[in-house]
Order: sequence, then C-alpha cells, then structure tokens
Amino acid sequence: MADTQVLVVEDESTLAITIQDLLKNFGYAVPAIACSGEEAIQKVAEIHPDLVLMDIRLEGSLDGVEAAEKIRSSFNIPVVYLTAYIDDRTVQRAMTTGPFGYILKPFEVKELHIAIELALYKHTMEMKLKESEQLLSTILENIGDAIVSIDTNGHITFMNQVAEKLTCYGKKDAIGKDLTKVAHIMSRQKGRLTRGSLTNILRNGAVADLANYTKLLAKDGTEVFIESSATLIKDAKGYVTGAVLVFRDITERKRAEEGLRARAHQQALVAKLGQHALAGTDLCALMDEAVTVVAQCLGAEYTGVLELLPDKDTFLLRAGVGWKAAVVGRATVDVKADSEAGCALLSSEPVVVDDLRTTTGFSGLQLLHDHRVVSGVSVILPCPHRPFGILGVYTTQRRAFTLDDIHFLQSVANILAAATDRKRTEESRTRLIERVISVQEDERRRIARELHDETGQSLTSLLVGLRLIRDMRTLKQAKAQAGQLRRITVQILDDLRRLARGLHPNILDDLGLVIALTRYASDYAQSHGITVNVHTEGLDAGRLPSPVETALYRIMQEALTNIARHAAAKTVRIALKRQPLAVQMVIEDDGCGFDVETTLRTSTASGHLGLYGMRERAMLLGGSVTIESNRGKGTAISVHIPFEPWGPLHVDEDGQQPCGYQSR
Repeated sequence: MADTQVLVVEDESTLAITIQDLLKNFGYAVPAIACSGEEAIQKVAEIHPDLVLMDIRLEGSLDGVEAAEKIRSSFNIPVVYLTAYIDDRTVQRAMTTGPFGYILKPFEVKELHIAIELALYKHTMEMKLKESEQLLSTILENIGDAIVSIDTNGHITFMNQVAEKLTCYGKKDAIGKDLTKVAHIMSRQKGRLTRGSLTNILRNGAVADLANYTKLLAKDGTEVFIESSATLIKDAKGYVTGAVLVFRDITERKRAEEGLRARAHQQALVAKLGQHALAGTDLCALMDEAVTVVAQCLGAEYTGVLELLPDKDTFLLRAGVGWKAAVVGRATVDVKADSEAGCALLSSEPVVVDDLRTTTGFSGLQLLHDHRVVSGVSVILPCPHRPFGILGVYTTQRRAFTLDDIHFLQSVANILAAATDRKRTEESRTRLIERVISVQEDERRRIARELHDETGQSLTSLLVGLRLIRDMRTLKQAKAQAGQLRRITVQILDDLRRLARGLHPNILDDLGLVIALTRYASDYAQSHGITVNVHTEGLDAGRLPSPVETALYRIMQEALTNIARHAAAKTVRIALKRQPLAVQMVIEDDGCGFDVETTLRTSTASGHLGLYGMRERAMLLGGSVTIESNRGKGTAISVHIPFEPWGPLHVDEDGQQPCGYQSR
C-alpha cells in the first residue's frame, strides 16, 4: 500500500491537508494536492497516480466532472468523487465519467478507506481483464487458426502448423487419413463427428453444419474449445472436390470468460460484505458471513479467522467453516514462525502453501494436520496498531491458488480488519469515558477531603478563637488573639486559593498558557526546591485554542507533581513549541527515571492513573503522549496535540495509545 499514490483534488486547503493526513495514515502516498481541474490534469500527467480523489466544485474553468472525464479518457486512472453535492444533475454528470466511487461530505474515515480500497481493487481487476482480452486478441491475430483441407472422401489433404499443434498430429502422419480419425470434433447437440456424418455433409454440400462443432479432442487427450467453419472447394466446372475447415482455438477465451465471471462474482461478494461492515453488522456475525462467503466462492473445505490473543503467542480459531465439532471458538494454537499463519503474521504478506505434505519451509499448524489439510492461503488482518490475526482458506486436495484468489481473500480480510478496528475504537472510547468519570470523582473526593481536613479544621479554630475573644478581660489579650485569628484566616484564604487554582487557574484564562506555565513553574520551584526552566517558541502570534491550553496545563501539572513525588530531580526543562498544525510540549527531568511499561501496568492495577490521565487528556483532542525513561537516566514526556479540527482517536483494545512508551 505504501507504493500506492493518491492525488487529492480539493480547493479548500484545510480540508485538503486533512484528507492528505488521513490518506497517509492509511498507508498511501500523497505526492501532490491540486486545487483546480486544470492543475489536476497537469499533476496526473506528471506523476501518474494510482487514484484521484476528486472534489466536484472546483476553482477555474474546469470543474471536477470535466477534469475527471479528461483524466479517464487520457490516462485511464480511477477517480473517486468526494463532494457535498447530491443533486440529480450533478450525480448524472458524474456518472457519465465512470467513477469508481462517490463519497458524500461529511464522511466517515473508515468509509473513505474502504471506498478507496474497493476502487483500487475494482480498477486492478478491470485492468487485468483488459490485459487478458488483449492477450487473447493478440494470440488469435498473430498465431492464426488451424486450417485443414479434405477431399470428397473425407481424407486430409493439407493442414497447417497450428492444426498440427491443435490435434497433436504431424503432417506426415495426418495427410491421407480420415479427418474423423485425426480431428475428434464434437458438439453438445450432435455429439462426435462421425465418418458417416462427414460423408453426408460433403455429399449434400451442407458444410455450414460443421460450424456447430465446439470442442476438439486432441491425440493426447486434451480437450480444446473451438469455433469451426467450412467452405467447399470446387473445380473450374463447379464440381465439389473437397472442403476447407477452419478451427479456431477459443480455450483461452472460454477461460477468460469464466475468470471474468468469477472476478465479477468476487467483486460483488466483497462489495456486499463491505456494505454490511459499514452498516454496523455485529462483528461475530460479520466474521461468520465472511468465512462462509470465502469457502463457497473459492470452493474450499475449510476457512477460518485465527485471532491473535493479547499474549501474542497464541491464535484462537474465532470463526470458521468445515472444522470438527466444538473446534470453532475454542481451539487455540501456538504462533509459530515456521507455520504459514505465523509467517503471514510476521511478514504481513500472503503465504501460499501448495502442498503441506511436501513443503520443507513450513511445519504447519497442528490444527491443519488434524483436518488433513494439503493446500492453503493465509493473509493478515491488518489492523492499524497491531494485527487482529489471520484469515485462511484450506483444502484437502492439492490446489494452486491464483492471484485473483489471493486478492479476493485479502480484500475480505481488509474489510474484517476495518470492522475490527472500528469495534476496538468504540470499546476503547467507552472505557476512556468511564476512566475520565472515575478521575473526576477522585478529584472531587480529594477536594472534599482537603476542605474537611484542612479548611474545615482552620474554620473550627477560627470559630473557637472568636469565642475566646468574647471572654478576654484585657484589650492586650484580645489583640493577641485577633492576630492569631488573622493568621488562621490568611491560611484559610491561601488554602482556598490553592484549591481554586487546582480546579481551574484563572491566570490561564486571563493571561494565557505561557504566563500560566511560567507562574506555576516559579511557584513550584519555590515550594519543592527544584529548578524549572521554561522555553517557548512560536507562541507570540496569538493564543492556542482554549481546550488545547487547558490540556497542556493539566498535563504539565501532573508531570511536575510526579517529578516532585518520585523523581528526586534537581532540574526540570519545559519546552513548548507551536507548529503549523499542532503544538508540542516536552517535559524533561534529570531524576532517577523508571521502567515505563512496569509502572503503567502496576499503576493500572493499583488505581493510580496519573500517566494514563495525561494520555487521556491528549487523546480526547486527537493528540498523543510519549513517555521515554530508564532507571538512572531521567524521564522525557512528549505531548503532541493537533489544532482543530482534532484528529480521530486511535487506541488499542486496552484503551492505550499504540507505541505510547519506550525505554531509552
């Protein structure tokens, strides 16, 4: 997929860049963006992309439909329309250009991905069909037909080299022999051509009857599909002296027609399965449908979805057809590098085994040996963050799977992978919301505890002191008590201000992120005796969006709190940099460091979710947090948050961002 180039034609620059980023996330290359029809045609001529994603309403004299027509007629490159216009006139104009897809704005990310995959698959199949038809045409025009001449007795008098090859008879052996002994031709209606039938045809001059024969059985037993025709040979007086028979080998055309029907059937099945996936069909039902469709379409005894379990060392037969009772949903097999499924998982490429009995490169899964599997194909279910597993098709008889079979299987696997990734994302969103609610409740309990333990106690002391003033006998005693009560009141106010800043710092709203960070860093340095250096870049032009400022401030607070509690650091560096489409913040300390993976695992079990809280704040805005640390070498926390519109949420099945931590 990384070699697949997609040209984006969109005159709205922000949307064009967003689409470019999405396509790159899918694994496509986006070599250019065009904003007009004229520029689109120019770019196509220069870079020859694999697909054009075309907006209909464009600047310039050519709109998207006119540009698409020129691209289709001149370059034969598939075009997928991406537009907000669905009026009848626009749709009718668009359909005349033979588009490979029509996506309405606003669109779902997965809808865009599947539409592009289907368009590329459809175009690939059409190109293969055209190549096959061209090859067949070249064979027929340049090699020629089989030509055989016979006399009135039906004996062969001449045959060309093509006829020799067709019948597997050499000229020396064939000439002088009866045609029916050399060319065993037959038809569905009349059966095999006999000597008596041939004699009657020649006697009556009804050579048109020879055109009804459709199959030839060669000397070696090979059956050849043919088109036949015949012409009488007459002498100068008009007497019949024989006939010329022409046999055209149409076996390849027959096979091509069968292949075309098979590919069209496969395309229809893939499209239907994709529609069910987009409609939100239950994942288990979708997998059951997919394995059934694959088994029926490819004529295989066994198909199965092998799910890679979280331990990454075991496959579970999640769905399947043809397996023994109680196997599907229960059978587990080890992930082995020398098995076809394990190799497909490690290489991310389809793995084909023609004969498991004789292949030396694979030992094969025990599950396959138990079911006497001989041949098979395994393809990966390529989820973005880690593979879901393997889709396999297997037979008990030796079989050579074609490229079309493999492409069909991979297309089905891609649809299952997309549906699986969407389900994982939805489940992770639910867990994320639950986790955010839990964090909010913890914060409320903390505030309640501080109000009770600190502010409440101080207010009680204030109340007791006021009562004591009433009983004071001298002014001096009353003044002393009043001074004490004033100090208590100041402490109460400081506590309340601290709680207020913890809930939401007014300085962030009033003066912005840079000043808020600097002020907090200064207070933090005085409170904890840790030097904090703040560096900013590109933030003079204006403030960041409010949600982004709040998220960065809170992440900084949590990071500094963790450093004070655990890092034993002397110096902290905070670097904040504004980029064209995002903002990046890096917080580094020279503390003791820690094992990130172990800490994340133990903090989840104990309910201390500070590191996860930082990630979740970034994830809610489509951003990411990367934590790099190692014992004795300090810690670096990198935060990346895009500006609006915020990107999609990418999390794995555990609610974690992929590649979110690493040791250094």
